[in-house]
Amino acid sequence: MAVLARPACADHAVIVGIGHYADPRVPTLPGIDRDVNSAQQLAHVFGFSDADTTTLRDSEATLNRVQSEIHRALSGAAGERVLLYFSGHGTHVLDEDGKPDAALVMSDLKPTGHGHASGALMGHWIGNELKAARVGYALLLVDACNSGEITKDFRLEPTYGTAVNKYFATPGFPGEEHPKLWKGDAPSGWIAMSAVQDDQYAPASSVGSPFTNAVGIALANARGAGELPTPVQLREAVVAELGKLGIPTDLGPRGANPHVWGDPALLDKSLPVVSAPAPIWAQLQQAVQQSTPGAVSIHMANTRIHHGQPLEFDLDLTRGGYITVINANEKDEAEVLVPNAAIPELRLAAGHYTLPQAIKRTWVADEPERVLVAVIVTPQKLDLQSTSGKGLAPRRQAELVLERLRRALGDGAGAGSGARTRLFHDRTTDAAQPSSTVTRPEAVSIESEIVP
Repeated sequence: MAVLARPACADHAVIVGIGHYADPRVPTLPGIDRDVNSAQQLAHVFGFSDADTTTLRDSEATLNRVQSEIHRALSGAAGERVLLYFSGHGTHVLDEDGKPDAALVMSDLKPTGHGHASGALMGHWIGNELKAARVGYALLLVDACNSGEITKDFRLEPTYGTAVNKYFATPGFPGEEHPKLWKGDAPSGWIAMSAVQDDQYAPASSVGSPFTNAVGIALANARGAGELPTPVQLREAVVAELGKLGIPTDLGPRGANPHVWGDPALLDKSLPVVSAPAPIWAQLQQAVQQSTPGAVSIHMANTRIHHGQPLEFDLDLTRGGYITVINANEKDEAEVLVPNAAIPELRLAAGHYTLPQAIKRTWVADEPERVLVAVIVTPQKLDLQSTSGKGLAPRRQAELVLERLRRALGDGAGAGSGARTRLFHDRTTDAAQPSSTVTRPEAVSIESEIVP
């Protein structure tokens, strides 16, 4: 199994997600909080710790702040790596010389008339920063429209529902112009992947943007197979995942075809993923990615924990449900932390929780290693106390949870359906779930490193 050592130099990730804007003329976007959470998990996959990651959400992501963070990240040393991620609106504006330019919409964007706007992160500025970058490797992921049919909503696979595209039309901008977002000569040391081509739209939805989710699923699948994909291979896998959602990935204004470009020497080299995980880890990550959560999020203040210290994380639920917590490591070991013999079931209402304190338990980091903690929220109790679940070894019990989670996700049935009876301990038979409870399994995960 391929493994890359964690780099000794200081790396830096900048994650920007904007769904709400100061100017009411700029439409809000759904699901950007989900994109940010997914991007933070991607940062972990690429080896960036929380301490090395700057996250800017909504009002934090002003033009000045974003430019400052990007400039600081790209001004590092030659041995350092940078990850830049953006989810929000794309647009086109006229620059100070009246020339058309593609841009990303910051939270403080304000149209000033005749195709001009303040608060736009201009394509030529990004290109100049990349040209002057001193770091050894920069990876850019952009989930935004560069153009497209700006009035068109469309339907995705039922999990996503109705999506809206991520493009803001700057008033007065000449509609026939389609300038590229980033321009430059002979890119060196960086790779960029965008959700769409220059004349296409990128969708956003309440459970996260399909492109961002597809990147996570594609990477989880590759790592599960012990592979470290190249940028070109990752793009191909993302296209396949988007196709499963019913998104047309052909070229042209009605498609959503991801685009990858950058340093030719890097396009066919493996992405700098920290490691390909053990099978149980990869299966867990894949199930989490496929669940497209909308009601649960997870956060850990410090993902580097010293041996012997308690493992703690914050859990936010916008809808309640039955909680299952699984822990896995790179040795292909896993166990179900909750439920257990002392806590045969854990049902939490919507709210904020710190686990395991909320259940009056302590989970201690046993030995130096990387671990993955996943939280699964289900509308009904996972049946781990049945004959098939009793007396099983910890790893097999974790596999049982994964098997049932995958079956539940594959069924796509609503809560209380006949399919649910064989997957869950059925306490409600055919009764409809209350609106304050999740209606299908949702899962989130977070990676942590235990150090001596």
